[in-house]
Amino acid sequence: MRTRSEDEGERVFARLEERGLVERSPDAQDRRRALFTLTEAGKACDAQKSGTVEAAVRRTLGRTSPAALAGASEVLSAVAEELLRDDAQVG
Repeated sequence: MRTRSEDEGERVFARLEERGLVERSPDAQDRRRALFTLTEAGKACDAQKSGTVEAAVRRTLGRTSPAALAGASEVLSAVAEELLRDDAQVG
């Protein structure tokens, strides 16, 4: 059974593929899986830019202590587990 997050991930990659930002190819090791690579247009979008949310995250993570990151990781993992539990109860 597929989860809601797997379906959403598939939709996101389909939109990226439609926009020419990624290319899909079959996985030679496992035909159930697909491999995605960035196109030149995708690489241009992925280039680091200032003034973006991603740039702010990089700056923040760069000045955050390893202990604080570990604590945040623990909290975010607990939230993710709770969300999966909610999905299982709904689905």
